Amino acid sequence: MKKFILSLAVVALAWGCTTDVTEDINQHVGDKTTIEAELVSVRTHMAEDGFKVLWSKGDKIGVVLADESIVPFTLKDEYAGKSCGSFEGTLAEDAEIKSAIYPYSASGVTIAREQSVASTSTDISSGEVAVATYEGNKLHFTSKVALFAVSFKNIEGSMIAGKKIQTVKVATSACNVSGAFTLEEDGTLTAGKVSQNVNLTFTDAPTLSADLKGYLALNPAIVKDTALRIYVKADDVWYGYNTVAKADLVAGTRYNLAIDAAKLYYAPSLKWKWINTNYSMNGLCVAMDKQENVYVMPTNSVDVYKLSATDGSVVWQKRAGATEEEVVGAGAITAGGGVASPALEPDCSVVYLSVGNQSLAAGIRAMNTSDGSSKWFMPQSDFWGNGSAPNITFNNYAPGVADNALIVGNGGTVGTILSINKQTGKRIAYVCQNADGTGGPTGGCGAGIAISNSGVATWNATYQVGMGHAWLDKLVNPTSTHATFGDYVRWAGRSPYEGCSSNMSKANMGVACTTIDGKDAFVSANVLSDGTMYIYAVEASKFKNENAAFVNTGHIYCHKKTGLRAQDQGALIIGLQGEAIVTLRNTSANAATWGGIYAVDTKGNFLYEWRRTKTTDFSGGPAMDNGGHIHCASENGYYYILKPDYTKKSVECKTEILILDLLRDFNHDVGSYTSAKTWSSPAIGENGAISFGTNLNSGSDTCVLFIEYGGSTGAAQTPWPMKFGNAQRNGRQGTF
Repeated sequence: MKKFILSLAVVALAWGCTTDVTEDINQHVGDKTTIEAELVSVRTHMAEDGFKVLWSKGDKIGVVLADESIVPFTLKDEYAGKSCGSFEGTLAEDAEIKSAIYPYSASGVTIAREQSVASTSTDISSGEVAVATYEGNKLHFTSKVALFAVSFKNIEGSMIAGKKIQTVKVATSACNVSGAFTLEEDGTLTAGKVSQNVNLTFTDAPTLSADLKGYLALNPAIVKDTALRIYVKADDVWYGYNTVAKADLVAGTRYNLAIDAAKLYYAPSLKWKWINTNYSMNGLCVAMDKQENVYVMPTNSVDVYKLSATDGSVVWQKRAGATEEEVVGAGAITAGGGVASPALEPDCSVVYLSVGNQSLAAGIRAMNTSDGSSKWFMPQSDFWGNGSAPNITFNNYAPGVADNALIVGNGGTVGTILSINKQTGKRIAYVCQNADGTGGPTGGCGAGIAISNSGVATWNATYQVGMGHAWLDKLVNPTSTHATFGDYVRWAGRSPYEGCSSNMSKANMGVACTTIDGKDAFVSANVLSDGTMYIYAVEASKFKNENAAFVNTGHIYCHKKTGLRAQDQGALIIGLQGEAIVTLRNTSANAATWGGIYAVDTKGNFLYEWRRTKTTDFSGGPAMDNGGHIHCASENGYYYILKPDYTKKSVECKTEILILDLLRDFNHDVGSYTSAKTWSSPAIGENGAISFGTNLNSGSDTCVLFIEYGGSTGAAQTPWPMKFGNAQRNGRQGTF
């Protein structure tokens, strides 16, 4: 064996001769350098001119021999801080040097996804990679990565001015920019385990100032016009904006990434995801308790899950459908359909689950949220007392949780609603009369129960029968066991109330409770098969005091909009100015108009709308947080955050991101999943977290997302900020 001293020459190379990925900059000429990858405690750093790269004490290179073995050599101490240095190592007498890599690695190279730097340091973050040719007893290194010199501009007046800067993230869906790579003979990097984002962490979390700078190394796979997402974490809140690369990235070149602080806005970050590969999530909503734990019962499931707000782990999994002990033969049933969204007591002590798969497992269960233990189960055979065969289905609709009763809407063709004693699970009364006065039971609940503070329950009924209303006192303290017009139920509809009963079979947007001019009111929307939408409001008190079957007074407004497409599993919510907000699908009647949101004010006048200029189906409903942001997700896999401007009567899109990209950007493995079709409506928790379910792989799997959003500290303080009224999904009017 013999000891070699290798002298390394670092020759001239343009480190920063191209444009900024966000804007044009002056061109500079720098130096060719070596770049570090796997080493933890050793790294190179920049000279004061910002271009020349200097060796650091302890730097190691890997000398590649003719037999492909790699031998480590270490920088001699006296060359630390210099651009040219000598390395010392041991080789066999007959060893033939072929090339070298920096840093030393026994196999491959790694560009670290998580890189770090102190704001006062000139160190280049871990992630640099270089290769060398061996000529004339010298190694000539060439960088294999691009280097971003990260800085900030337009700081004054921005959302992050004066805040502690923790992390900068650069993400793209177009290529792999970090991870494990194999260095090929021709010098190319072949991807192994990779990521589509890189993160620069400031170890000292400095207060943002004009001279803050760090270096970020990445695989130079980005080409001109590649879409990039820029994120900044400041004071534990994520901000972001979208931009594009202004040039092809070239290995060995430094680019100035001047982050435009003025463009940064609150960005969603995914805290956790939960995937169930057995069931889909077709229109169902998740519910959240006061601690933001999530309750979900996927489509075709007879089980309900409680997921931890902390990490999405399963707190408990329990059977919501009938057990073998409760209904003989039910135990063999493992899947069905027509389940409802969970609903919680206002104090979140009990969760109510409706399994309507038209089988022996169908029924309603009350569970203690602490441990999932069952309080009672009501089988579907106990629903109707008129001799009709039970045919129960709930079609995603959540029950209404009144003070003394559970109000359940059946989505099938048998019966409309019934009241259940919350303590015993026994039926109190039910409504089974058609709106036209003919015998029942027919009709069904189209979109869940809404309960006003003035004591009226309402629902949209299918089969062209209109909006039904029942006085809660009559449902809780009945004079008979089933409804008649004069005793229990009224119907809002028919002339002159256009749209309310024209064709309620498409009335899946549901009913919202609100207050208009100091009076409790119900607001709903209906998109007919011809593409005509009606948004209408009616006064709640009229349904307590009038005896007529059809109530045609108390109609506050009816807004008509044509040229749309029938809604699927949507919702109507109430915004910060009392406006009614609905989500829309992409139209079939007018190919120039695409899905979005549409709002009318408390007088029924158009207020604002937002349409995407590409196919976007909003089958799920919106939700509004207390920052005035509207959250919604689309059938084609996007998550949107919109912000109405009430002065301009316009809407700005603050976030548009593929759900799968949201997972990738925040380091959640998406595996082989190829889509995230969303029919679910978001819930907004007590602390501002947003959660909703989506279908992965075109509906074969369920995914629940739990998103943190700095622009939200809770739901909007309106009477109905999300589907089914609140995150508990109990259909109760808020008191704001």
